[in-house]
Amino acid sequence: ISKGEFFWKEQKNWSVKDIKIDGRLREEIEIIASGETFYEGLKKSIGFRAAISIPVKILREGTLEEINIKDMILLSGRSEIDLSGRFHLLRESQLRIGFKVFMEDIIETLSLRAAPKDKGYLKAKGVLIARPWGQEFSDFLSGLSCEIETVGDMRLENLMEILSVKERLSGDLRFNAKVGGKVLSPVLRGEARLRKGNLFGIEIDDLNTEVVFKERRLFFSNAHGELYGGKADAEAEIPIPVHDFRLHIKAEGVRDKAIMELIGLKFPIPDGIVDGEFAHAGKRFSPAGWFLYRPVKHLNGKGFNPLDRIKEIKASFNYDGENRILNFIDFAGI
Repeated sequence: ISKGEFFWKEQKNWSVKDIKIDGRLREEIEIIASGETFYEGLKKSIGFRAAISIPVKILREGTLEEINIKDMILLSGRSEIDLSGRFHLLRESQLRIGFKVFMEDIIETLSLRAAPKDKGYLKAKGVLIARPWGQEFSDFLSGLSCEIETVGDMRLENLMEILSVKERLSGDLRFNAKVGGKVLSPVLRGEARLRKGNLFGIEIDDLNTEVVFKERRLFFSNAHGELYGGKADAEAEIPIPVHDFRLHIKAEGVRDKAIMELIGLKFPIPDGIVDGEFAHAGKRFSPAGWFLYRPVKHLNGKGFNPLDRIKEIKASFNYDGENRILNFIDFAGI
C-alpha cells in the first residue's frame, strides 16, 4: 500500500523518529515498521521493530477485533525485548514475551553510577495475559497479568540503584525466579545466591536463600551463609523503597571482633569465636540478642592478664545504634 519515512514528535516527554513503514494488502493488512524512540531523561535511544497484521475485513466492516503481532522488538545496545501473539480486543489474549537485558545497557541508558562496571544480565520468557480491551487504557493495563520465568546475574548495588534504594546492599547476585500475577503488582518467588556482599553493614562471604517479592516487599527465608569465618542462618524482610527492615540472624563460629563491632560491643579480649543470635526490626540498625564467646587459645589459668584466662563469656544485649546495654553477662575461667 505504502512505503516511506517520517518524523513525529510528541510535545512533552518523548519522541519517535526515523520510522519506516511497509504495508502489503492480501487477506490481511501487513505492516512492518522500525525506528527509534527518545524519552526525556534517558541517555540512549531505544530502537524498535514491529511486524503486525490485521484482517482485511476491517476495511469493509470498520471494526477491529484482532491484531496479529508477528514480532515486536525493543532494542538498546545488545539488549532486546521480544513480544508476539494474537491480541484479541473482545476476549482474553495471551502474548509470548522474552527478553535478555544486559546491565551495561541499563547502566548507560539510565546513567547509573555503576561502580564497579556490571557485566551482568537478566533473561526471561513467558506470557502476558490481557483482558478484553475496555474504554480506558489504564483499565486495560491494570488487568494485565503475567507468567514469566527469569534468571539473572548482576551486581546487587546496581539493581538497588534502579529501584532507588540508597541503603548499603551490595555483592555478586545470581537468581532464578518465577514472576506471576498483575503486571502492576507482580509476585516473584525464587532462589538467590549472594557472594562477597554487604547487607546493611553485615559482610557476607556466601549466602543462599529463598526469596519472595510481593506488595513491594522482599522476603528472604531459609537463608544459609558464610560470614566472618563462620556460618549463619537468617531471615529478612525489606520494603522497597526501604523505610524500615526486619532481620534475624543465628551465627556459629564467627570471628569475635567482627561480630562484636557489628553489634556495637568492643572488649579487649583475646582473639576468639562467637556463637550467637540477634534480631532487628525498624529503620535504624538496632540489634538485640545474645552471644557466647570462647577464646581461640586458652592459657588454663596462667598469665598475668586476667582477660587472657577467660574460658568463655555469655551475655545478652540490645543496641539502639548509639547506646549498648548488656542485660546479663557471665564470665567463666578467670
